Amino acid sequence: MNKRDLTKHREELLAQRNELLMDLRRHQAIPGERIDREDRDPADQANTAVARNLNERIATSEDNLLAKIESALQRVEDGTFGICTQCGNDIPEIRLQAKPSVSLCVSCQTLKEESM
Repeated sequence: MNKRDLTKHREELLAQRNELLMDLRRHQAIPGERIDREDRDPADQANTAVARNLNERIATSEDNLLAKIESALQRVEDGTFGICTQCGNDIPEIRLQAKPSVSLCVSCQTLKEESM
């Protein structure tokens, strides 16, 4: 991979990381509603619980993506970005353009998904 493409991917990963960090801060800044059993009916309590659960799932998903982005940035620094961590083959540029945080080539990703 040439230096220009590597720099472009690094910048994209940094932008994605910054956006995710802002999203995570925003989710943490939203105070959880307190469920007051005397003042709320069961439907309100259920809605609050569902909203809290959804917010936690989104935060977990964002945390997982953030870890993948951090790993990809480390591979950029190590000089291994764009190389499949499973088989060692090059990851096609088109795949990296679509999702720069990937660590597996299409073949290895397919094998991983089939084994789940």
